Amino acid sequence: MRIQTILSMILIILELLTSESMALIYDKDTFIKNTFTHLDNKEWQDCEKMAKASKDQALIKIVMSQQFLDQNYKKNNFASVIKFIQDNPHWPHINKLKERAEQYLNYGTDKTLIINWFNKNEPITPLGYKFYALAAKQLIKDQQKLAKIIKNGWIYGVFTAPEEKQYLTNFKNILREEDHVKKIDQYLWETDINSAKKYMHYVSNGYKQNFLAQIAILNQSSNSEELFQKISEKYYTPALLFHYLDSKKKDNPTSKSIALFKKVKPDNIHSVRWGRLQSYYAREFIDQKDFTNSYKTITIPLTVSHEYIREAEWLSGWLALRFLHKPDLALSHFNKFMKLTTKPLSISRGQYWLARTYQAKGDMKQANKFYNMAAKYSDRFYGQLANIELKTNRLILPQKPKSIKPNLENSEIIRAIKHLIKYGKYGLAFLYADTAIRKSSEPSEILLITKLISSYDNIFHMVEIARIACQYHVFIKDYAFPITHIKAVKTSPVEEALTYSIIRHESGFNQYTINDAKGHGLMQLEKAAACDTAESLNHQCNIKKLTTDPEYNIMLGSNYLKTLLQRFDGSYILTIASYNAGPNTISKWMDLFGDPRKLKNLWQVIDWIELIPYPHTRNYVQRVLENIQVYRTIINKNNNLKLKHDLLT
Repeated sequence: MRIQTILSMILIILELLTSESMALIYDKDTFIKNTFTHLDNKEWQDCEKMAKASKDQALIKIVMSQQFLDQNYKKNNFASVIKFIQDNPHWPHINKLKERAEQYLNYGTDKTLIINWFNKNEPITPLGYKFYALAAKQLIKDQQKLAKIIKNGWIYGVFTAPEEKQYLTNFKNILREEDHVKKIDQYLWETDINSAKKYMHYVSNGYKQNFLAQIAILNQSSNSEELFQKISEKYYTPALLFHYLDSKKKDNPTSKSIALFKKVKPDNIHSVRWGRLQSYYAREFIDQKDFTNSYKTITIPLTVSHEYIREAEWLSGWLALRFLHKPDLALSHFNKFMKLTTKPLSISRGQYWLARTYQAKGDMKQANKFYNMAAKYSDRFYGQLANIELKTNRLILPQKPKSIKPNLENSEIIRAIKHLIKYGKYGLAFLYADTAIRKSSEPSEILLITKLISSYDNIFHMVEIARIACQYHVFIKDYAFPITHIKAVKTSPVEEALTYSIIRHESGFNQYTINDAKGHGLMQLEKAAACDTAESLNHQCNIKKLTTDPEYNIMLGSNYLKTLLQRFDGSYILTIASYNAGPNTISKWMDLFGDPRKLKNLWQVIDWIELIPYPHTRNYVQRVLENIQVYRTIINKNNNLKLKHDLLT
């Protein structure tokens, strides 16, 4: 024992001597530079050694978090990761780190540690559910709580064949048919048909009929409708109702659809998918001009997703006000919407529609109060519309924070971002900045972070981080709405502000990007539009140049815009919408909802935009129109607000 103690002391002394000698050889910058070299190569032991020698806590945390994210590093373990998360709850990648922590669980992990963690943090992976249940068996005495954990472990966990056999043996007094039903349903949510089939022998014939119908629906079998109709309602499950309703999206919605939605019980895990489907059906009823059934659909308490509840409240309010002519009902929905929102875009939207609702009730005092509140968000579509209602002719943009507090420079996250920028880790720097802004409540800190990201030569990162800052009430005009030196913008055959606004929304000034729809470069031109436009200008069509030559991209993109403007007689609404969704699609929408060029009432035009069936195109039209107003102010050096003209032309 004495020899072991002496050897341990010698090792500690040697380590200290090594650290001291390293400190004599290297300065701090060299430590940091070497740290990032090792980080690039995922040489984690050397990386950690260098970071610790620098004594820079921000650098150490960068290394630790990146090391924990590397699934191939054998020394990563559950205990170390959750300790880091607990010590640094707002550090970047925190949700990914929680997921990684669960992936490092094994049978040797301390069970008390597992219980303490999952008692405060719901599992997010199958491994998390499994090991929480196995630890709970030994340590949780509350039988009701234990039963819930065991059931969830079975439903959402993943097991090898021997593990599964042991689990079923250990918990046969807890698990019921309903738990097997939920497990199979979960597999079918994930469209894992083979796994679902493995467990069908655990359930009664009624549920077997359900699952066979689901499989038929997923396989698009010709007998799926017949199989669904044979199922007794008492054997309905959430996945069955979802897959059936989802499979009927191409059909016109009916009162039967509403009846099926009403049978669904909200749950956390599938809430977003339910919210998306509910919104789709509500919009389908709108397309049929069946506003009553649209309202009935969207007001079913179907989702617990914050985002979809908020959007459902807005849509309910709009339907109640504009089509059901029930302003008191609308007021209730818009007030609920306001309680669920914190971002300028949604705040201005809610305030504008509250103003409109009070105006419909004849209460102009309250209406003007909310118009004035919304008008402060003058860089937002509904803030700009509020200015129109107040007969404001000049657009006054929000002001950026006046100063940066000196003590902010020394915060760990700011130092981390500076290190990452200095040593060229721009992608990671942007991610850290994004996280820091979303966690910050200090405008001057957000301003500082945005300035740091704008300090290196990446206009895309600058615009994106400024856009995020705008969401948190920090408007920095020069970063969020840049003016470039690309000649093609100046010589564009369409309004300069329109070209810039399309670029800003399409690519965020990232000239190299190619999206999922094969849109290329700054103006996200697809091959057909690019080549047709090139041919009309007697230019060669070169798809590669769309991402390598900004001048070429903007020359073709702005001329394509010109073609659309000519096709739609100068209508900005139709031109912008068709740039996003295609001119043929827009023609179909005009058949549905009429031609906005023939509407002379501003409110009717606003409704026309809100009636656009595609959510991304609705958003696109509003964002580009609001961007145009801001760019006009910057380019023309005046504050004239011309949105009303854009909408009514």
